[in-house]
Amino acid sequence: MKKTVIIFTGIFLMLILGVTLVIAVPNSLSRKISDGIKARGYMEYSPDDAKRLAMQICTQCHDTERIAKYCHRCGPPFIAVIPHMKKFIADYKMKDSYKELSDVTDYQAAAIIQTWNALVGNWEADFRKQDLVKLIGDNKSLLELLNTPIEKRKIEYALRTRGDKVTGAYQAGHLGEQSGHSTH
Repeated sequence: MKKTVIIFTGIFLMLILGVTLVIAVPNSLSRKISDGIKARGYMEYSPDDAKRLAMQICTQCHDTERIAKYCHRCGPPFIAVIPHMKKFIADYKMKDSYKELSDVTDYQAAAIIQTWNALVGNWEADFRKQDLVKLIGDNKSLLELLNTPIEKRKIEYALRTRGDKVTGAYQAGHLGEQSGHSTH
């Protein structure tokens, strides 16, 4: 009986040690596991992880230069664009199933929105709130993000205060001033 308990305990400890090493030691498998955990909302994205995610997901369809040139005259703020991009990705995958495009979870969407708001500009305050709510639809996580002040958006605030920008980002004197985003 004692031998069985010792063997079972040893196997259990080895499994825990193995899983811990896979997650703790930086490698492609640990990154894939942590990305999956973050995509499901069990862990928060760091500003650098969110930036990497935004570049990875959004450059599936657009180059960075095109995203950087996006401005308040071209369309609504990023918070209203992401739901439509998610639908576009789903439709595109059905139409051209041979092409691989990554889906976007709500948690990833929130991280991507905050990243582009910091890198390009946040002009949510330049739009009527009811228009943004209509464009967002019933997405609770994006509605929650819309109602979160910029100072409490961890990713956006951290990238913005660090001064992160995308080269070639559209700059206008009033862009995002109402929402507290300096463009200079």
